Amino acid sequence: MSLADNIKIIREKQGLLQKEISNHIDVDKSTYSKIERGTREVTVAELQKLTKLFNLTTDQILNYDENIIPKEVVIEVKTIISKCNT
Repeated sequence: MSLADNIKIIREKQGLLQKEISNHIDVDKSTYSKIERGTREVTVAELQKLTKLFNLTTDQILNYDENIIPKEVVIEVKTIISKCNT
């Protein structure tokens, strides 16, 4: 899928209107519509705003797969001694 398709699918899954997205990323509704149709590219600044709105990473938006649910990442800090004991 294209980035435009991914953005549209994510917006629809989150129950958001095009007007809501366009207001959030500071573009006209017609400009946002062009983004979803793939006739206008998303700027880096707009993509960053979309990541915050959608609560997804840039990678999750670019490579969106609606069948994969993002997992929570857990980072564990282990001391050198505990690493040696395993």
